[in-house]
Amino acid sequence: MTQCRRPRRLVSKMRFARYLPAISSSDEETARVARENLWRSSRAMLHAYLRSYLCNQDDREDVIQECFLKVWHSRFRFREQGTSSWFAFLKKIAYRCMIDLRRRYVRNTLSLDDVPEAEVPAVMDIADTVASAVLAGELYLAANVLWLGLDMDGDVRAHQQQLLAAQLHHLHHKSWQEILRLLGYSGMHIDRHTLDRWLSHPGVLRHLIYRQIYYSNERLAAYLLGLPAHSWRERLDEVAKQVQYPLEHRSLPPAASSWDEVWLVLWRYRYAVTPSQILQRDECPYTEASLERALDSLDSRLPFRQEMERLKDALDAAPGACYDEAVHQPGLWQRLALQYCYHDGLTHNDIYQRVAQAAECAGYRLTMGMLNVWLSNGRLVQRLAKFYRDWKGKGEAEDAF
Repeated sequence: MTQCRRPRRLVSKMRFARYLPAISSSDEETARVARENLWRSSRAMLHAYLRSYLCNQDDREDVIQECFLKVWHSRFRFREQGTSSWFAFLKKIAYRCMIDLRRRYVRNTLSLDDVPEAEVPAVMDIADTVASAVLAGELYLAANVLWLGLDMDGDVRAHQQQLLAAQLHHLHHKSWQEILRLLGYSGMHIDRHTLDRWLSHPGVLRHLIYRQIYYSNERLAAYLLGLPAHSWRERLDEVAKQVQYPLEHRSLPPAASSWDEVWLVLWRYRYAVTPSQILQRDECPYTEASLERALDSLDSRLPFRQEMERLKDALDAAPGACYDEAVHQPGLWQRLALQYCYHDGLTHNDIYQRVAQAAECAGYRLTMGMLNVWLSNGRLVQRLAKFYRDWKGKGEAEDAF
C-alpha cells in the first residue's frame, strides 16, 4: 500500500504550530528549541515587514537580532492564540526595536562635543523628534518643503500630483489636455492656469529632478544588474537568493558579466559595504587589485550624470521652466545628501560620488569640503528638526535658517 505523504508546506505549518506554545515553557531547554525553530520560520516575514522602514539590510538584521533577544526575555508574556498572534507579537517588538535603532542612529549623528552641557537635553530631544518624524513619514515631507521648495500648504498627495504632472509633461511630452484628463482619473480636477503654474514652479522642478537622480541602494543595485524597471524589487530579491544556490541553478541578470560581479554589486551598492569591509569577508572572490578594477568598471556605469543630462535636455526645451533656478541653489543637493546619509546610511565619500556627478552636469559646483560641512555635527538634520517643529507648531516661531 502506497503511503500518503502530507505536503511539505502543511508539515512545516504543523511543526510551526507545535513550537508556539513551547516558547513560553518553564523548561528552558524546551523554550530554546522552540525559539530556534520559530526564528528560522519568522526571519523572512520580519525582513519583509521592516523593509518599508529600513532600506539597509544590515539595519534590518540588527533589528531582527535585537527583536529575538527581547522575545526571549519577554517570552512568558506571550499567549499562544495561533500563528497570527505570534506574528502580531513579533511585529510589535520589532517595531519598538526599530524605533530604538532610529533614535540611536540619529543621536549618533548629532555630535555633542561642542554643545554646552545645558543644551544637551534639547539636542537629544531634537534627535527624538527626528526619529519620530521619520517613522511617521512626515520628516521627508518637511525635507521636501524645506530644501526642494514645495508649497508649505500642500500635503503628500498634492505634491505627488504635481510631480506626476511634471513627469508627464517634461519627460513623457504629454499635452496639457492629456495631463488634465489623466489627473482627473485620480480625482484631481485642476484648470490650465494651475497646471501651467505647477509645470514652471522651481519647487516642482526640483522635486522632479530629485526623484529622477536619487537612487536608493536597492534601486542602484538593480540598475547595475540591468533588472527591468517595472519589477526590479522582486527580481533583486530573487537574484540575492540565487547567490546562495549552486552555480548550475543560477541564471545571470542581463547586465552582469559573472556571478562574482553580481556578488560585488549586492554588497557594494545594495548593502553599502565599503571596499575595505568587502575584502575582509571570507567569501570575497577578489584580491585588492582585482576589486579596485571591478569597482572602477562598475562606477563608470553609474547613472547619475546620464540622468542629469537627460533632465537638462528635457527642461531646457520646456517653455517657462526655471531650470537654472532649480539646480543652481544648494537646496536640491542638500536634500540628496540628507537622504543618502540618513536613509541609505552611506559614507561621505559614497554620497559625494553620487551627488557630485549630477551636480557637475547641472552646473553646480559641489566640493567634498562643502558636503562635509553640510553633514558634520548633524547640521542638516538639526536644521530640519527645527523647521519641522516650527512648521508643525511644536516649538516657538523662530528663524530656523
